[in-house]
Amino acid sequence: MIKWGLAEPGEFMGVLYDAATAPPGLSLANAAIRMLLEGSVLLKHPDIGAISEPQPFTGGERLDVRARNLSQVFYRLSAEGRTEHIGTVLREAFGGVAVEPRSSAGRVFLVVRERGVELPPPNVADGLIKSLAIASAADLKPALLLIDEIENSLHLRALKVIYDVLNSLEIPVIVATHSPLLVDMAGPERTLVVSRDGDGSTVVEPPYSDLEKLRRRLEELDVAFSDYIFYQRTREE
Repeated sequence: MIKWGLAEPGEFMGVLYDAATAPPGLSLANAAIRMLLEGSVLLKHPDIGAISEPQPFTGGERLDVRARNLSQVFYRLSAEGRTEHIGTVLREAFGGVAVEPRSSAGRVFLVVRERGVELPPPNVADGLIKSLAIASAADLKPALLLIDEIENSLHLRALKVIYDVLNSLEIPVIVATHSPLLVDMAGPERTLVVSRDGDGSTVVEPPYSDLEKLRRRLEELDVAFSDYIFYQRTREE
């Protein structure tokens, strides 16, 4: 069995078979999984307090699981000329907003302007910081991008913009959500339902294979796909 989890922020740890005792082919599988996870980015809700503080610049090669080093990562992306698309995403989601990195005395920090007016950190919306973190993570082009509860702090317009960004990526993206809007945007072809059975075990159901049968059922019930997933389907089981 291979069991993976987070050891430290941004670091994955796995329990693997010893190479000498592993079943045939498992060592290769372990190596493949290790390479995938080491090149992955997992994002949870940003640590807004930590992000608001100036930080020593250490390179910013990998985004922390709570995006605590967001200013470092964004500073490096800016130095490499890779923030134009991120700026476009933020303007589409939040209107006349611009974010730029600054450095002083060996520390880096973020400066946010709304319609030309610089905002103090307490006045910067959590959703803006979260969108910046997601867009920056996408621009790092990880092997796999995982985002937990993506809808938290994002209003409808921002969520749609971020969905379009993720949908355009050429890398695998896994998003955990309770948002009916996001479920409907993803559709049944790309939605995995994760639940717990009677004994508390986690059950993962793959995307629907018979889409025509599902379409007829939704028409019969006159409900959206998300309504069926979150409410009607439970009553039918």
